[in-house]
Amino acid sequence: MANTITPIRERTCSPEGKTQSPITFRLQRRICAIKVERQHNGEPKFGTLTQLEAGSRLELCGQGYTPRMMKVCVNYEYYFVFKEDLDL
Repeated sequence: MANTITPIRERTCSPEGKTQSPITFRLQRRICAIKVERQHNGEPKFGTLTQLEAGSRLELCGQGYTPRMMKVCVNYEYYFVFKEDLDL
């Protein structure tokens, strides 16, 4: 089953409340994701490999680590996911 894109405007990617109009997905199937963590100097690094469950709502937040990936936000946590898993 394909993941569907549903644009909504009720949330933002950042807990600081920056005004954005994100594209939001409701996942129809489970996908793999790499958690984005911060080093002591604030630079991002790869965290744990995990799965985002079917039914999760995620927001597109920008480019991923590679051109094949996207940065997404789920419950104010950031992840890298493959575009092909989002059917983009």
